[in-house]
Amino acid sequence: MAILRLGNAFGPDLLEKACGLALERQTLSSPAVKQIVKRMATELHQKSPIEHENIRGANYYASNGTT
Repeated sequence: MAILRLGNAFGPDLLEKACGLALERQTLSSPAVKQIVKRMATELHQKSPIEHENIRGANYYASNGTT
């Protein structure tokens, strides 16, 4: 039942993917599935860096702003 409740919190699609990964790894305990689904949810919600012409990157600061 604990694994099924994860579907309410993270969605059935993500839970399905996490369970598939747990089966591949042969980690079939509910704490292991919970850890996998949490990690997958975190990775899904991470934002990619903003790309814009006015944003200075690492190269600008590495050259002391003389680009």
